Amino acid sequence: MSIHRIPDFTAPAPGDLTDCYAALSDSPVLAKLLLHRFSRGDGLEGHTFGNLLLATLSEERGTLEDAIGDVNQVLRVRGQVLPATFDSALLVAQLAIEAGLPPGVLNVVNGDKEAVDALLKDKRIQAVSFVGSTPIAEYVYATGTAHGKRVQALGGAKNHAVVMPDADVANAVSAMMGAAFGSCGERCMAVPLIVAVGDATADAMIAGLKVEIAKMKVGPGTDASNDMGPLVTKPHCEKVRGYVAKGVEEGATLLVDGRNVQVPPGYEAGYFIGPCLFDNVKPGMTIYQDEIFGPVLGIVRVKSLQEAMALIDAHEYGNGTCIFTRDGEAARYFSDNILVGMVGINVPLPVPVAYHSFGGWKRSLFGDLSAYGPDAVRFYTKRKTITQRWPSAGVREGAVFSFPSNR
Repeated sequence: MSIHRIPDFTAPAPGDLTDCYAALSDSPVLAKLLLHRFSRGDGLEGHTFGNLLLATLSEERGTLEDAIGDVNQVLRVRGQVLPATFDSALLVAQLAIEAGLPPGVLNVVNGDKEAVDALLKDKRIQAVSFVGSTPIAEYVYATGTAHGKRVQALGGAKNHAVVMPDADVANAVSAMMGAAFGSCGERCMAVPLIVAVGDATADAMIAGLKVEIAKMKVGPGTDASNDMGPLVTKPHCEKVRGYVAKGVEEGATLLVDGRNVQVPPGYEAGYFIGPCLFDNVKPGMTIYQDEIFGPVLGIVRVKSLQEAMALIDAHEYGNGTCIFTRDGEAARYFSDNILVGMVGINVPLPVPVAYHSFGGWKRSLFGDLSAYGPDAVRFYTKRKTITQRWPSAGVREGAVFSFPSNR
């Protein structure tokens, strides 16, 4: 069996990696690069580590284009628990083969922590790119670099949106609806926290959000008329419900409770939770600190831009943030001084276009190079500098005791 023959590849049973290792040993070229994305597990034990949350096809494309475009062989590891687009990795690989990509360039293997550890320690693997939870990202980074590999490990996020008193509230509300509830909040650039400067700003945002939330349709993702579909798995759905309960327990005000959302007949057993909206969320609360990865939006009330920025800077994550304002001076001060890797000005999801790099600060990114853009080229390549000199024929030079480049 060869892992580049995607149609013939059969995923091993959990805990049985014999076929995986056989595939690796039979592969004509062992991958130089490991690309994988784990779902938000709580620890390193057992199969939690290997639960793979595959990106959408568009997300996959950017990473693989960077890697393959820089002339690398790619090994794509996927785990056992997958969302509705669970076979996207296999589909991308199949499409790549049909498009003429040579066998062995892109490889897909099912695996869990055992497989990942083997790859992180294998001397033939030169670089590792990872997206997932911060504990696992830190583990991948520490283990990979300890074995001499170049590693970029993107971790968790808790993105804040600052809304200033002079903001266009109607546009800010519309922007936050998509940022908080798009993809059910299951994306690293989701915005689960609004930091409203002034009570009047908070009240205006809440009023607008409640109106828009009431219009939302929740149901199967196969129906394009729905605004939001189900969560990825039943355990994750229960986890998000637990966060909502924890928010109430810790004193936040639950304004909109989506736990009993009505869905179309026949889908009652689905993993649905509707939009949830909290007010009076405070630092230290679980729903403030943790990345929920679900449709839960919290309002944090502050008195000034400086207070808002202090909260953001103090958080362990620094993936993305944004500010809604009409004041150019406030926007410039915020973008220049905030300790976050990607910043939006009246843009709720500050995901840069592909020719800029994507990556956060603090515990949202482990490694020196971000994804996409110029950093991706640097990550997937090695720089070589060649110094040459061609003296004229017949010219004999004496010994030189300084660097030739100094002449």
